[in-house]
Amino acid sequence: MSQDTPSNTNPSPKERPKPSPEERAARRKFLKEQKESAQLAAIETGVGFSSDKIIAIYLDASRSTIWKWVQEGFLPPPIKITPQFSRWENSAIKSFKESRTA
Repeated sequence: MSQDTPSNTNPSPKERPKPSPEERAARRKFLKEQKESAQLAAIETGVGFSSDKIIAIYLDASRSTIWKWVQEGFLPPPIKITPQFSRWENSAIKSFKESRTA
């Protein structure tokens, strides 16, 4: 009996075919959708913080509408992390949506 080394089932990076631009774009789109889905699920559970972009998707509004609602006192103000970085508490956004649909 000879002792053969187990064959490697994973091809080396040089042997793997390079994905086409369309495949890379599809992968980026898939990952973006997965990330957004996870962020929207976090709002549903009321845990963590979200950006205006995610809140706009969650509330089916534009980002400018989110900020307009904040200025009008309709939506709770965000927490300012830095002068250019604001996030809303997911529990507050969830409560806001529930109050709108009730």
